[in-house]
Amino acid sequence: MSKSSGGSQGRARRVPGLRQLRGFVRRDRNVPAPSPSVEVEPPPAADVPESLGDWYHRIELPDGTVTPGDRDQSLVYALYDAYLPADLTGRSVLDLGANAGGLAIEFAKRGAYVTAVEYSSRYLFQAQWILEAFGLTERVELLRGSVYAIGPLPQYDIVCYLGLAYHLRHPQLALDLIAHHCSDTLLASSQTITGTGLSMTNRATTHAAPGHTVADRPPGFLWGWEPTEQLFVDMLYSAGFLDPSVVSTSPHRGETPGRKCGNRTYGVAHAASKPARVAIVDDEPLQAIAGHWSRL
Repeated sequence: MSKSSGGSQGRARRVPGLRQLRGFVRRDRNVPAPSPSVEVEPPPAADVPESLGDWYHRIELPDGTVTPGDRDQSLVYALYDAYLPADLTGRSVLDLGANAGGLAIEFAKRGAYVTAVEYSSRYLFQAQWILEAFGLTERVELLRGSVYAIGPLPQYDIVCYLGLAYHLRHPQLALDLIAHHCSDTLLASSQTITGTGLSMTNRATTHAAPGHTVADRPPGFLWGWEPTEQLFVDMLYSAGFLDPSVVSTSPHRGETPGRKCGNRTYGVAHAASKPARVAIVDDEPLQAIAGHWSRL
């Protein structure tokens, strides 16, 4: 493991652009804040699905309760069994777009320390409850924020960029940033389109804007990007990752009705030996040159 890698290991910290969220679920505006002198127990597991709203992740809790989502991250983890050690003790993991923490707990149960970044408050409420239900709050740190704000974070042994790429306005920029934070293995996925060319399509062609149909979308409404598998792999190369390859294309092993991985394409790559330069991070500032040509 790289010396520069680091999970939270239970320690809160300040990260510019990202909000540390220990105990976040108890600060819901609809739930009175408990007195510091009163120990508050989490609600019974059977109440989790209804009390925390709609779910995307399907997670089986220790008591057998299953959250009502249909994206099963244990299936996603199984796709990568051959690429990950069975024992992850001491390994650090960065989970981007963590949602309710379905994948984060798979890593934490195997001994890893996980930093989980998620932008949606709703999913973070769900993730905090899930961590408490599994007793994994000391192994998983929740941060609220965007993938574009991860600059201050350290390197991690494993970076998970799963179920997020096709939602982003700037997918290549995100990969360029991520390359600076991966010291060993990248797990990446995307919704992809068929074909072998280097092209992508905007998801607005199939996703309606709020209050509109696909046919009458308002000008400027875009919904993220779906590349071909070939372009997706080449984007990993472009960010500096080594030996990227496709692990699985839908349908995926173990999927059944109501229990699926969620993305069409899942891939893996080795850490970049020379990550792509990221203009907003490490370029030199602009310099005025009028009258100073001799300095160029």
